[in-house]
Amino acid sequence: MRTAHRRNSSSLSSSSSASRKSRITRSVFEALERRELFSISYLGDPTLYSTGATPTEIEVGDLNADGRPDVVAGNKTDESLTVLLNNGAGALVAQPTLALGFAPRVIRIVDLNADGKADLVANSDSDSKMRVFVGNGDGTFASTPIDINLDGSRLDLQFGDVTGDGRPEMFAPASGGKGIAVWHNAGVGAQISFDNKKIYDGSIDAYPNGLALADLNGDGKLDVVGATHGSETFNVLLNNGDGTFGASTDYHTDLGIQINEVVLRDANGDRKLDAIGKGYAGSYNVMLGNGNGTFQSPHYVGALGGEGLAVADFNGDGKADLASGNELYGSIAINEGNGDGTFKDDIKEYLFGHRVSDIAAADFNGDGKIDFAVVDYKNNQVGVVLNTSSQVGNPNPNPNPNPGGSGNPTPAPGATDVDLAPSVVSALPASVVGGAKGKITVLVRNHGGQKLNGPVTIDLFASSDGTIGQDDTAIVSLTKSLKIKAGKSKKVKMKFSFPTGMADGAYQILARVASATEGNTGDNVISASAPVTIARPFVDLASNFAKTPTSLKAGKKAKASVALQNLGNVVHNGAVQVTLYASTDGTLNGATQLATVTKNLKVKTGKSKKVKVSFTCASNMPAGSYYLVATTNPIGVTDTVAANNTATSGAVPATA
Repeated sequence: MRTAHRRNSSSLSSSSSASRKSRITRSVFEALERRELFSISYLGDPTLYSTGATPTEIEVGDLNADGRPDVVAGNKTDESLTVLLNNGAGALVAQPTLALGFAPRVIRIVDLNADGKADLVANSDSDSKMRVFVGNGDGTFASTPIDINLDGSRLDLQFGDVTGDGRPEMFAPASGGKGIAVWHNAGVGAQISFDNKKIYDGSIDAYPNGLALADLNGDGKLDVVGATHGSETFNVLLNNGDGTFGASTDYHTDLGIQINEVVLRDANGDRKLDAIGKGYAGSYNVMLGNGNGTFQSPHYVGALGGEGLAVADFNGDGKADLASGNELYGSIAINEGNGDGTFKDDIKEYLFGHRVSDIAAADFNGDGKIDFAVVDYKNNQVGVVLNTSSQVGNPNPNPNPNPGGSGNPTPAPGATDVDLAPSVVSALPASVVGGAKGKITVLVRNHGGQKLNGPVTIDLFASSDGTIGQDDTAIVSLTKSLKIKAGKSKKVKMKFSFPTGMADGAYQILARVASATEGNTGDNVISASAPVTIARPFVDLASNFAKTPTSLKAGKKAKASVALQNLGNVVHNGAVQVTLYASTDGTLNGATQLATVTKNLKVKTGKSKKVKVSFTCASNMPAGSYYLVATTNPIGVTDTVAANNTATSGAVPATA
């Protein structure tokens, strides 16, 4: 059954439609009256790059595995994609135009066939078409694209692996106006294909305009949040643990705002993912997460823009900010955060000077500050706006769940010493269980004027605030002798285990490089990923009777079978002790022990194993009705939920 959450004092149930519109309009006009007073001084002049005709969409990600964010613009009029590769200093270099044959609605950069190379995906704004350009790993693509029919779904596309095979499934709003569609990734080898489409929660009143995927409850599985325009709700669908999803829990937006896009970020610094929805007519709804898959009631945040949505620390104060584009005024509007999930009333504005249809945020020049890429649909161009703030914010604000992401290259070498800066050229999972194995590739680049020839130490940390401090957990340290010429780089592969003793939550994985011969250490740290949700490992063996005898007889042998299901998030591999009792009232009070069995079991998470218990009834066992009671004790392991370690059968008749 679906669960609905509504606000009390300011919800739809207590506000008329006219009153709601009046409040929204008043907030927007108050912000517009202040727009000239609060300009953004830390954003520089834009650098403009030509696109195809009428660009409307933008996507940022690493197309050539160099650790730098590249840009793809979707062009409506000439039905094409413009690919712009990052040269490492924040400048973009145009690549051959990719023909679509339709006006694009959504663009995604994702490795669909698990070959470690980024593929490029775009769907149609008017029908069910989707085209896949298979990546070669260097920013170019196979000559023949792959066309896939989405069966009517077109408003959004997201990709995430929910089956554990390393290949991402495809998510989209279902056609026909209800629910979320999920396609299984059926590709084998280099092949790309999807099948077995399933619709989840078809009772959603109107299909979501936007989707977001993340682990919301720390179980290591991807969950779904939808932004539903028609019913003015956030829709939360939790993973059942096997790649399927439960019914939607709906949260009605504050003031009845119709939201059309949603992202999942930590908006209040508590290491729990929050949902930020962008509404029409310049507004946001922010829904703070509780870390267990539930959320607090959404609250309204006024805005000046409605084109695109970026959430990051733009001004370097360590607090999450909101940004979107304003089409009418040709600007970027930023709501600076207070650090608690609320935002300052004074909305700051950067006048881009051109018509804005979409924005994206990333560190384009590798200085650790968050820059913008802005689409100008009227003049057929993309503008890169560099952040000139003196403070460094979150270096990975708009992560893509696919290969690549923003790197940390710095300008071309000109110094007289060694200057190392790391980039990360492989993706980390969105959520893991502590103790899980991981691997990462760090690109060490020498931006100095001298050759490096000596040991380099690379450290990985799990950080709660995006900086390295005494309270942060060291994951792994590797020292390796490297030879890197000035202006060149070397890749270093690292294997590690995620920490086990940390509190459940979202952490930034930071990579730091160090060399004794280095002169500049100001660019030695980079975020290796989007926030990774790390859950503490636990075992929970739940007991249930799989089989019981139909009757008992004094002095005679009998058999029972107990099913042990692992409801924890790690494999149990060890001894388990099962003890069987006969009870007249279904409890252990005064119960008679029948037998104890100890068996070595390997029980995967979500799976079950049966333990057979043979016993002999006492020769003086009175006739009557008995219950069998089984207790389970994993030896050498703490079972975190002891309440389900005991199973009780139905009544079994016994004769003397």
